Amino acid sequence: LMNRGSSLDDLGRYREALQAYERALQLRPDNPATIMGRGNTLAHLGRFEEALAAYDRALQLRPDDPESLMGRGVALGDMGRYQEALQTYERALQLRPDNPGTLYNRACLYSLWSKPDEALEDLRRAIGADPEYRDKARTDSDFANIRTDPRFRELVGEDEPPAEGGSNS
Repeated sequence: LMNRGSSLDDLGRYREALQAYERALQLRPDNPATIMGRGNTLAHLGRFEEALAAYDRALQLRPDDPESLMGRGVALGDMGRYQEALQTYERALQLRPDNPGTLYNRACLYSLWSKPDEALEDLRRAIGADPEYRDKARTDSDFANIRTDPRFRELVGEDEPPAEGGSNS
């Protein structure tokens, strides 16, 4: 059921995914991976408070889980709670210092927070660790604040800023 929930989430079938996760949690209510997956689905549905509660529950069961920390950071950022999100990302990066996903999401946070130097440094590190993030950043709406910055355009390999769209979530 957990794998079904994950697959349905990947397909964008969030309501069905949520049902699968909830059935899985009826069988194993303290499975941190299922709780975190449920949190991801809730975040995709825009239910950030519930997602945050799920990530917090997963972290109670597995306090040093970088994936739950990253999900928590994204949810906090989506809620505009930037300082808490930053603290969460920093905790995740203590566990995995060069995790490109965490660096990328922290870059998104810094951009939303109008901190371009920090955003560009984290984005540079994320792309250096995983070039896939270059393509993702080109269309991610979280970078709207820095999209016209020549350093951003150079980093993502563009001469002109693209049309807005996309998201990191």
